[in-house]
Amino acid sequence: MLLSLPMTKPDIKEYFKEDGILSQSLPNFEYRHEQLVMAEHVYNAFLGRSMLIAEAQTGTGKTLAYLIPAIVSGRKTVISTGTKNLQEQIFKKDIPFLQKTLDLPFKAACMKGRANYVCYKKFKHFSRQGMFEFKEEIGYFEIVTKWLKKTKTGEIEELTDIPENTPFFKQITSSSEQCSGQKCSNYKECFITSMKERALQADVIIVNHHLFFADLVVKESSGQFVVPHYQAVVFDEAHQLEDTASSYFGTTVSNYKTEEIVRDIGFAMSAEKVVDQKLTEIMDAFLARGGAFFREFMDFSKWSGTFKLDKVMQKSRDEINNTLSAFYNSFEMLIAHFDLIKGKQENMLSCLERVKKMKSELEFVMNMTDKNYVYWCERRHRKGCFLKATPIDISVILQDMLFVKHETFILTSATLAADNGFNYIKERLGITALPQPPAPAQDDSGFYPDGQMEYVPAPDEEGEYCIDELLLESPFDFENHALYYLPLITNEPAAAGFVEESAKHILDLILACGGRTFALFTSNRNMNAVYNLIRDEIPFKTFIQGEKPKSAILKEFKKDKSSVLFATMSFWEGVDVQGDALVCVIIDKLPFASPGDPLVEAKINLIKGKGGNPFFDFQVPQAIITLKQGLGRLIRMQDDYGVLTILDKRLRSKGYGKKFIFSIPKTKTTRELSDVKEFLARHTDR
Repeated sequence: MLLSLPMTKPDIKEYFKEDGILSQSLPNFEYRHEQLVMAEHVYNAFLGRSMLIAEAQTGTGKTLAYLIPAIVSGRKTVISTGTKNLQEQIFKKDIPFLQKTLDLPFKAACMKGRANYVCYKKFKHFSRQGMFEFKEEIGYFEIVTKWLKKTKTGEIEELTDIPENTPFFKQITSSSEQCSGQKCSNYKECFITSMKERALQADVIIVNHHLFFADLVVKESSGQFVVPHYQAVVFDEAHQLEDTASSYFGTTVSNYKTEEIVRDIGFAMSAEKVVDQKLTEIMDAFLARGGAFFREFMDFSKWSGTFKLDKVMQKSRDEINNTLSAFYNSFEMLIAHFDLIKGKQENMLSCLERVKKMKSELEFVMNMTDKNYVYWCERRHRKGCFLKATPIDISVILQDMLFVKHETFILTSATLAADNGFNYIKERLGITALPQPPAPAQDDSGFYPDGQMEYVPAPDEEGEYCIDELLLESPFDFENHALYYLPLITNEPAAAGFVEESAKHILDLILACGGRTFALFTSNRNMNAVYNLIRDEIPFKTFIQGEKPKSAILKEFKKDKSSVLFATMSFWEGVDVQGDALVCVIIDKLPFASPGDPLVEAKINLIKGKGGNPFFDFQVPQAIITLKQGLGRLIRMQDDYGVLTILDKRLRSKGYGKKFIFSIPKTKTTRELSDVKEFLARHTDR
């Protein structure tokens, strides 16, 4: 049962002030003015028809600053996070604390994508007929079998003794393509069903951005839902929204999807006892022709990366058209033969629909006729080939499908502002001029979504839709706890001597800091080049991205206390190393997205076509937000300290460099390595 919306506004300060409710419940409570200010703005948004865009830097305590107002307001709220790590932290740490602390009963639920949950039907089928790729998997499967008898959630993340990339996981976890819903014999005990039921009863639902937008697409295309009706949304790590939304509003086909369909048709034939030699032959041809088609794109580039489809077509148009025609022919033969199979049941029918859907998606991507999309290919390592159609501008899509349909939105992150304002993020997400959200429609029973016979408008519903903006300074003492080291660099990043020059400065810093360094790069090429130049001269344990799983590297880095990490963009955010294990973050150059990236190129051309300046309207603001994410790896707690270094002379030599300097935390700057050593010695001796 949802909490009722308060008739009179309680004083939200009572929770956050120095002698407030939190101070009485948290043993190590620290009063933070920024947290109180944010909580007041969030609560005002919940009481009205409004949106809040808030940059709240690390240390603000933004999670409680939006959770408590959401709970107190009584509105059914979805909390959407950028990472599953934050999702877990909120559900397993913050929510239980608030359930004990607040004098308000509320229920919370955590929802993740289907691939995180074991499917009983698939598990049983794999138990009977599955094939293991490696001998070690047999022991892992026995662990899963025992665990499945006692787990309450069915989340494979509970299986901490099994590697997360274990091949058979895909064979036993849930997928929308193979789910038969209420027709399934395991429907009542299904983990997905249980997850949805908990969410229906919850006042607060914690999801991640991927699930949120997957649900939005499902609602728009079929009217079905994964996430139940909600009144308010909090987007934490909201700087990721554009990229995540773009991926879900686009279309993707891959060689992996071809292989999965063939594999699942085989499983369906086995489950329904279909013996059909002709179908087997057609499937073999389908797999072979699909492989030949995707190889045309894989042969275009021997390395991982992205490139536009029309570039491949210009080089190999005849070969691609021939293999595509043969692939289409296999689709038609497969669909036609399916129609001849008598007595098809749910498994076979589901596979047929997937074949039809993939053919339609392939046609959309390869026709390349919708000018609102960019058509491109992504190579992943040696085996993966993904052909994609991605919307260039999602601002109108988000307006129509999301922002006009709900009353309250909170967008927050440690990095949302660029050039000390929110114009960039507002333009990208389509929240510059939002129309009024409509009143919700009644359901079939005559009730509104909140279970009321009569619609009760929000307090200021008749007034203007309000967009509030809040830019909070960090509560940490950057002035005394951080130092910018900006050495004199002679080469610009594109110059031939930049790698060698930056390698020398990186080595000097690593030695001065006693290891304890993140060296962050904007490209694999520069990372590998610098690493190879200086690794033999580093007297500390070194890690380089890719040699081990990210989680394993971070665990060892924190444990060693003097190690050095070389990494690219995946370590620029969502990484939390506290204390003396990390005292130096080095960034090799300003993180401008490559203008050769198909999606970036398309966005640049779109802005040019509208008469804008893509460099200052798009590329600089995006790079500022990314830079702030990278620099944010250093100061994670009140007592943390360290050195921040940017080895890009454009920060000082170019006029636009001032925009970067203006946007990053303010502290002392030096060009002298001796100042770095003195600064570190002073803090080490504290």
